[in-house]
Amino acid sequence: ALAPGESSKKGLASCRPGKKGSAAGGSSKKGCAASGPGEKNGFAYLLPDPAGGSACKRIHLFCKWVIRSGDGMDLGLWRAPLLSQLTIPLDTHIARIGGLLGLTERRTPDRRMAEEITDSLRLINPADPVSYDFAMSRLGILGHCPRRPDARLCAGCPLRDICRHWRRSAQKKKATARNRPRPARRPGGRPTG
Repeated sequence: ALAPGESSKKGLASCRPGKKGSAAGGSSKKGCAASGPGEKNGFAYLLPDPAGGSACKRIHLFCKWVIRSGDGMDLGLWRAPLLSQLTIPLDTHIARIGGLLGLTERRTPDRRMAEEITDSLRLINPADPVSYDFAMSRLGILGHCPRRPDARLCAGCPLRDICRHWRRSAQKKKATARNRPRPARRPGGRPTG
């Protein structure tokens, strides 16, 4: 773990491994530091081995809590690493919503997806790309962004113009409208019956 005042490169390097495995979260044996049976319930489950390709959600979430400050939620106890160097804590909601918003093209929720989403958010806010973590995860947690498009929920969403759900459902509506049989017309242009 990164101690107060410790070099940011040393701390972050521990969760930016080479290209090994693609385990997501701490439950995979590849991404988990567990060495024997039954250890998936201990620290190895909570703090996976980054060398396995894990997204390291808990490690990144912890770093976010102790480094960010001034938002009323995070503690801001440490001054290093810089906010711009943090990686978004990837959970199922951020992985799904990040894909819907075009922040990632990846489908596997792993370390590379977390980095790709963070890099996309860095284009919006270079100084603090993980500042969107809470808002994105809450959309999923509260059910405001369902797994499948929901016209009632999606119609009021301020992100609908950039959301793949909304675009797909709009394309389906257009295709359905084009394929719908038109009523027969009388001479003069009025529909029959």
